[in-house]
Amino acid sequence: MEFVCFIFAIAGFAFFGWLLSRLNAPAGKGGSQSSRASAGQSFQAWVSVGTERFDGRSFKVFSVSIRGRVRAPCGNYPIRYRCSVSDVTSAEDGPLPVLCVIPELQGSDGVSLAYVSDITTLPYAESVMERWVDFLSIPIEALVFAKRGKRDLQFRVQVAGAKIATVLVEAKFNLSYENPEIGYIDGQEAEKRVEELAAKLAVGVSAADSALDKSEGQVVRAWIRDRMASAPPGKEEETKNRLNRAVREALGTVKAGKTINSAAICEKIVDLAPLGRRYEILELCLRVVSADGTAREREMNVVANLAELLDVDRDRFRAMSEKAVPVGMYEVQDEEQLLGIDSNMTRQEARAHLRKEYRKWNSRVTHSDPAVREQADQMIELISKARARLESSERNESEHTVASGRRAVLTDHICPQCGNALVIRSGRNGRFLGCSTYPKCRYTEDMPSDLLATQNCAIVEDAGTCPECGAGLVKRWSRGRSFYRCSTFPDCHYIRPAED
Repeated sequence: MEFVCFIFAIAGFAFFGWLLSRLNAPAGKGGSQSSRASAGQSFQAWVSVGTERFDGRSFKVFSVSIRGRVRAPCGNYPIRYRCSVSDVTSAEDGPLPVLCVIPELQGSDGVSLAYVSDITTLPYAESVMERWVDFLSIPIEALVFAKRGKRDLQFRVQVAGAKIATVLVEAKFNLSYENPEIGYIDGQEAEKRVEELAAKLAVGVSAADSALDKSEGQVVRAWIRDRMASAPPGKEEETKNRLNRAVREALGTVKAGKTINSAAICEKIVDLAPLGRRYEILELCLRVVSADGTAREREMNVVANLAELLDVDRDRFRAMSEKAVPVGMYEVQDEEQLLGIDSNMTRQEARAHLRKEYRKWNSRVTHSDPAVREQADQMIELISKARARLESSERNESEHTVASGRRAVLTDHICPQCGNALVIRSGRNGRFLGCSTYPKCRYTEDMPSDLLATQNCAIVEDAGTCPECGAGLVKRWSRGRSFYRCSTFPDCHYIRPAED
């Protein structure tokens, strides 16, 4: 049923406001709805597949029409029209409900298609609809069938008393329909398979450090109990046995000295599970990692790889990791991994990312939760280390010797070709700006006017850190006065006068 709820959450928006004029009592085609009975004519229903436009879109619909005789206890008798649809494809399965996302078409269970009209009246004790009368339009896109493929559907139309629920007449119509979408039974089977694959991934994460810890096993068992609690009534024991079997299979693979094929498992999960379910699987894996209070490097690398294979958003996964596995749990604190610094980032992108991280964690240093405050302090310390290493790397690259034998001096100007810092160099024709990554990048430009007055653009080691983003400060001169500016300029615009 979880799969069905997921489909309803998405599809329900498309039909919000489906016109109720389509859903009420029949309206005749070019004539009166009913007349006094004359010649005998049985009550009949007819269903066809057609197209209707609504809210600027064309929808494929089941068009239900009725005609024939209806007998009532008296004239002006209050009645309701009813229409339900069952899937009768398999005699073995029995009639299966067809589900619908439009509330006005749902039965008392709130999911299956079982329409009941508003109250109307029959004008005569014996009335007959001599012509086919449009009764109901059901948008096919709003339906969820039992399974994909050819489905045999039975439409049942009734006219019943409004006050006394007595069926006056009933008609049935069978129609074959080729359903191209996954059905709710297909989805339930897929969900079972996803649960089994998730259990195997959790065992794989637990075994990543070559040890199957008892506390990690307790996390998996608690997860199985949660799945049992959300299973359909009467299916709890079957769910437990099925997931325990998946765990035993994974443990057998590990104990045999083999590796669980995470890539193949994740590929199947991506094919079967919606994005929300994939995040839940990663959350389970993170709980396994943190179960024994220590997040080992190999375990975290395994889970990070699973996040890539499950095709989830990188930033959202990192936020999940920060919550589930605080930085204090890490056995080895890799600043780049913890801070989300990608090796493909340019230095300018890395500086901007660190600035963003600093602002996020700096806002939490006064949090009411002591654990959050402690983690914020630890993350700010990591940001400072990453800043220092980034700035040191920039200085080291800028200090290599050029042809004239003079040192290159780092500036806060950015190379437009690769995003790294520009440095002041000297050549036969005087000073110029060149990329700090030379010879990898050979970009050069003439010395800009703001640098002609001075070459002293080196980062000042003892000037402290920027109070806005945590980066180092740069000492600059302009019009005879010196000042400190954030080394990440133009990303950060912090500036203060120098005291010398």
